[in-house]
Amino acid sequence: MHDTLSAAVDQVKVRILPDGRVTREDAALYLGLEPKTLAHWKTEGRGPRSILIGRRRFYYLRDLEAFVATADAA
Repeated sequence: MHDTLSAAVDQVKVRILPDGRVTREDAALYLGLEPKTLAHWKTEGRGPRSILIGRRRFYYLRDLEAFVATADAA
């Protein structure tokens, strides 16, 4: 059973910075979305919490995990 489940799950690799941040591109990969979906959600006030540093938007891994957990519960 476990081997069957493992074969059905795609492994994704995202780069996590030492403080737990990921780029929008890596956050989208983690969530199985396109980066522009996260950008669009941000303009609508939806999606996982993010921060802006300079001109780049980052997401903390803990916030992505919380977003997935609340989406699964809904």
